[in-house]
Amino acid sequence: MGQIFIPGTANPADVLSGRSFSAGTNYIASGTMPNNGALGTITPGTTAKSIAAGYTSGGSVVGDSNLVASNIRKGISIFGVTGNVIAGAPWSGGTGTATTTTSTFYLESGSTTSRYSFTVTGLAYTPKVIVAYIIDDLIGVPACCYNADAFSGNSGYKVMGLGNGQVIRVGQGAADVTSNGFTIPITKSGALIYWNAFADV
Repeated sequence: MGQIFIPGTANPADVLSGRSFSAGTNYIASGTMPNNGALGTITPGTTAKSIAAGYTSGGSVVGDSNLVASNIRKGISIFGVTGNVIAGAPWSGGTGTATTTTSTFYLESGSTTSRYSFTVTGLAYTPKVIVAYIIDDLIGVPACCYNADAFSGNSGYKVMGLGNGQVIRVGQGAADVTSNGFTIPITKSGALIYWNAFADV
């Protein structure tokens, strides 16, 4: 008896497990495709999530309206969305009171001067820029300005400038910038100080 050929192109892998079919040389053959049912809801994460081979009745992938370029740092792509946010450096600010006793500070020339001081600690970074104002009769008067890129050409020290035009060496005498704060010279005893400090980018 010759082999019966039934029109069709299906193979067992094309038919659900538990179902039978006839096609080509397969006559009442059993399907082998796994029936995975519904996928449910897939939530994207930091690692790829595989989907098992076989049949599925469907599912969904969670979307998020916050997945936009303006919420992602520039140069980073998340699920095909490239960010355009330029991240700023950490910064801090506050108020405080200058000391009522003086300390020794070194001028750019190397000579010393006595000034009151103001100290901030507890920062989570080394300040790159510091700006401080004395509040005098409700008016902000520049007290001190520091930029880590500013060096004295004569001494090689980093320097900070006072509101009166004097230039003070940093790291010699009382003026200092540390990994978590700073001490700056102030010209007025017990003055109310407004300050801001910025980290490097």
